[in-house]
Amino acid sequence: MGWFSRRSKAAKVAEKQVNAAQKDPTQIGAARQAVLGEGLSNSERIELLEKLNAAPRYRNQRDNSKNPDTTCNFTSMAMAFEGLGMNVGDTATTQGEEAIYKDFYSRGNSSRIEGDQRERYAKQRGLKSQTIDTPTFTNAAAAKKWFETHITPHMQAGAQATLGIQQGTFRHIIRLQWIEDKGLRVDDPWGHLVGQGEKGIGYAKVNENKRDSVGDQAGSGNDNFLDWASVATALSDRYVQLYQTK
Repeated sequence: MGWFSRRSKAAKVAEKQVNAAQKDPTQIGAARQAVLGEGLSNSERIELLEKLNAAPRYRNQRDNSKNPDTTCNFTSMAMAFEGLGMNVGDTATTQGEEAIYKDFYSRGNSSRIEGDQRERYAKQRGLKSQTIDTPTFTNAAAAKKWFETHITPHMQAGAQATLGIQQGTFRHIIRLQWIEDKGLRVDDPWGHLVGQGEKGIGYAKVNENKRDSVGDQAGSGNDNFLDWASVATALSDRYVQLYQTK
């Protein structure tokens, strides 16, 4: 008997919804309702949320039509918002992150760089949002303990998140996909992010900036992994921005 046959009836229904969402991200909202609904055990819900958090389509900031070098914020937010089951505005000619760019400024916000304004924007979109500053992590164990204490409960309750990371003067925003035992699973809109332990982070590959076809989102930053030693360096004195439906 496998995992699926051992689960409750509600978990089996939710599993089918999650599988559908992985094939078609427009089904994420329905899958979330099933996973966060009644009838699942806590362990069933957590396992299915982890799987569902891989469902949002990957997005490449480097082919954005405006300011591709500095729209990691909107691109990561688009992945996170889609993870909540939101329609972020993808059309035949516009990528969701480009729709967010326009919408952000049309609502009176002035700076995409400022975290408090992005938090405000999430609230303007009808979400609950909060920004939690990270401390100075002394080592990998400290980073793991902090994330498991302060962020894991939110993720296991269905929240989505973006992360502010830093390497020297390089500051960047990525999407947090899930918190694993050995580190963080992330989606980086810039390219293939690689953890370098106590040295921090680096890139094995940077995404192409050529938009081969309308709406093309090809890139190598999907499902990247940062071990706790890398997290301790790259996320010290940075922040986690959380989003949740009301």
